Amino acid sequence: MQIEKAFHCQFCSLKKYDFKTGTTCGLTNKIPDFNITCPDIKFKNQTLESQIIKINADFEHNKDSKFWVLLNLSFFSIVFILLILSGFFFAEYLNNLDLITSQVRLYVIPIVFFGISFLVLKIAVGPFNTYLRDYKIYSFEKKRIDSFLSLYGIRYSLNFKRNKRIGESLDIDYDFELKNAIESGLAKDFNPIRHLDSLKAKNKKI
Repeated sequence: MQIEKAFHCQFCSLKKYDFKTGTTCGLTNKIPDFNITCPDIKFKNQTLESQIIKINADFEHNKDSKFWVLLNLSFFSIVFILLILSGFFFAEYLNNLDLITSQVRLYVIPIVFFGISFLVLKIAVGPFNTYLRDYKIYSFEKKRIDSFLSLYGIRYSLNFKRNKRIGESLDIDYDFELKNAIESGLAKDFNPIRHLDSLKAKNKKI
């Protein structure tokens, strides 16, 4: 995955920004110019830590919501179909009535059925569309930051422990694990230990 250079600068303490030039390097006062990785990057530990946690938490929360979203979609889709069928059957029933004067008034009932059914369809499809939209966003963000960290030989493990009640904050244990060398060969001379302190923390809530 190709990562824009400005993304590297988000986590660097040397980053400068102005509205005219945009993101610049504090060492050169120029627009970032490097190949694959920046040899002068100085990681801001707190920023890197918080972003990794946030992105992974969003991704996991979205993944965990899949079951309930599909259940909601299935249930209200069935209700939608039943309402549509009820409206058609009732309209067919009215066609067989002999009372023409009451028939016109009674036709309002199947129209109400159809109106309610489309409101139910919105309830069924709305959360599903939101889930798909968020899945694309969070999957991209996770893939990007994981690819970014791998360039600098940084690995992390992040384990989530959730409270039972829905809506509670997430209890998470997490720690970062650093490597001394890049196995991929993209930046063999880069040593992440010099640029990032070992980060370990437990029992955080978000």
